[in-house]
Amino acid sequence: MRGGQGQGGERGAALRIATAEHDCVVGVLSADPARLTVEFIAGPGELDEFEETLGDHSEVYVGPFPGPDDDGVKAITFTVPDEDGVVRPHPH
Repeated sequence: MRGGQGQGGERGAALRIATAEHDCVVGVLSADPARLTVEFIAGPGELDEFEETLGDHSEVYVGPFPGPDDDGVKAITFTVPDEDGVVRPHPH
């Protein structure tokens, strides 16, 4: 997963991943309180909607889900509960 602050490369990376993997996880880091808000993006329309929610200085991370280093032994991907405390499976 990689991040940046509105430098434009994240959009292209998200669309490449969504095309190759059928989904791209996109997260925005907020400073107060420290929180990573995550969305699953499947294409340009969803990415356009997501970008409308971003501020000028949003720190954005994009990557495939699960991550390519997730071998279940040395690296794992874990699912964090939603804001309401419920752990939900991947939506697709």
